[in-house]
Order: sequence, then C-alpha cells, then structure tokens
Amino acid sequence: MLNDVVNKKDGELEAIFIFDVSIGLPLYQISTDPEMRKILFGDNDIRYLSVALRDFRNLKQLSKALNSFGKSTKSGSLQYSIFVLQARQLMSYFYDLPHTPHTTVAICFVALIDVPIDRLVDLCENKIDQIKNELNKG
Repeated sequence: MLNDVVNKKDGELEAIFIFDVSIGLPLYQISTDPEMRKILFGDNDIRYLSVALRDFRNLKQLSKALNSFGKSTKSGSLQYSIFVLQARQLMSYFYDLPHTPHTTVAICFVALIDVPIDRLVDLCENKIDQIKNELNKG
C-alpha cells in the first residue's frame, strides 16, 4: 500500500502527492503538516482540486517538452524536476502508468526550502521506486 511507503516519517518532507496530469486530478496525497494538507487537499477529499494544484495538469506539457529535448539531443528522457520556490521546493517525477495507456502522473514531493537539495534528492530517490512499484500493481 502506498501509505506504508510514504507514511514513514523522515521529518523533512511536508507532503507527497500523485497527480494525474492526463486528466488534471490528484490520485493520492499524504501530508504531515495539517495546514499544508488543508491548502493542497481540502478536507481530505481526493476529488477536491485546490487552487494550489489546479494548474498541475499543465505539467504534462513540461514533461513532453523536456522529453522531446532529450530525444533530439540524445540526452535521454526526463528523470525528475526540482522547482525551487521562496519558502518550499517541489521535486517531481513524471511516470507513464504501464497498465493505463496515455496516463502520465506526476509524483511530487514537497519540502521546506531549508532542506538541502541533495538531501531532498536522496529522500525522494529512496522512495520513488517503491511508489512506482505500487502504482504498477494498478
């Protein structure tokens, strides 16, 4: 279960969510911070589309553009992106679900800005394969 993968408290990640960029809706969320949870996910209703996440469906274009760049330059496909904001950072992996054609999800990790980027990468890299394995179970 995804809860087992992401529920292990490391104290540095504020939230993890999986967003279906193909249809523009969140599929899964967990947050250790009640205020952040309310901002991102409302009253724990997964169908709730917050203002903070409303435009995440546009991330598919970013993934498409970077994969096209990678293919054209023989650099390979997009592995992950890190977005640094003033107070937080977001690390996103784009993943095509193998059991659902034409479905791309963004697996997103949210941390405060004071978490060093190399630490954020380590935290996420330690969780991403487990999360992908759970998603592959369909």
